Amino acid sequence: MLRRFLWGLAITADVLLLVAFGLAYVARYVRPGPGTWWMQLVAVGLPFLSLLVVAATIIVFVRRGKGRVLHGIAIVLILLRFGIPLEGSKAQEGDLTVLSYNLPRYYGNVPDSIRAKAIEGFVRDEAPHLVAFQEAGSMTFDTLMAFNSHIALLAQNVGFSLPVPTGARYAHNTTMARFDVERVDNIRLTLQRGEDFTEFQRTYFSWNGRPAVLYNVHLRSYGRSKPWQQGSVAIGKRRTWEPFVAQYRDAILYRSLEADTLSTLISQETVPVIVAGDFNGTAHNWTFSKLSSGLRDVYSAAGRKWGATYHLRLLVLRIDFVLVSPEWDIVQARVPAGVYLSDHRPVVAALRWARPAPSDTLKTVVRPMVPDSLTPAYSLEMRPPAP
Repeated sequence: MLRRFLWGLAITADVLLLVAFGLAYVARYVRPGPGTWWMQLVAVGLPFLSLLVVAATIIVFVRRGKGRVLHGIAIVLILLRFGIPLEGSKAQEGDLTVLSYNLPRYYGNVPDSIRAKAIEGFVRDEAPHLVAFQEAGSMTFDTLMAFNSHIALLAQNVGFSLPVPTGARYAHNTTMARFDVERVDNIRLTLQRGEDFTEFQRTYFSWNGRPAVLYNVHLRSYGRSKPWQQGSVAIGKRRTWEPFVAQYRDAILYRSLEADTLSTLISQETVPVIVAGDFNGTAHNWTFSKLSSGLRDVYSAAGRKWGATYHLRLLVLRIDFVLVSPEWDIVQARVPAGVYLSDHRPVVAALRWARPAPSDTLKTVVRPMVPDSLTPAYSLEMRPPAP
């Protein structure tokens, strides 16, 4: 009797696992709506549900139990979604190196001046040509700009330019380059009510004689207040968790509007595109599917290992991305380890034009970095701040 009960319990658990896996898998193709937004939360757990499905499949096939066909289909779906990266090669001179990093002005209790020098040291080590920072805002005053100390230090010591953007005076994101760019636009879009808007930067530039655009984006987050940080939240009391349900629902629905608007603008571009930033969602969410239409995720194509970028204290999710149009070959993609400058990890990508440029094409002039010996000393002795 006990054995039959345990076996029935195992079958029930297996069915629930397959249902959860199926919901998480299809969430990428289901636009969030009033009745389906919650599927996006389930989708976040797809990598972990996939591991459980693999383990359950092994058990089912070893025991020759029922459900082998369903488990076999699930394994095929896992292979299709998490295929082995097939691209990637050694970077060469002339490749464009892009760094995307959610780098808020303040993080932990480290003095701003020390953190700024640590950021400078990290950027020196990576030596990117084009940088997309999120949450590193700047303010434009006519032809002058005010920005965070770590942004100023990169412009002063490393050789990055800060072109004055057009459009909205305040920019939530900051884009920098070690070569001259043609134009930077701060774009603010009202999506719903008058107080709801999204903002991003569009940078028009040329690399080795060919024009391109970079979209530096930061999609809506769930908010700073988290249910697990509230000691008063009790699952059995509706009034304590209901506000968080509304908070997460609104963020997911708002991100779908952001993705709609951004994907429309990207589709209208007539030059090659790079999209870099913090999506606040995984590759298994609908917003990623919408934004990546016609584009490729550099880490899926050429990255190695897990590639998680969030949260630094428990790296389990990849929510920061660099997407590129087909005109770019993806040479390398990395998520540097041991970087404690934000609650995110950065994404670094090396790109190359897929179609070789003519031999007489004018090469982009990249400004050299100021030798470190000519700048003040910095320290990388930083660790994740205590919870």
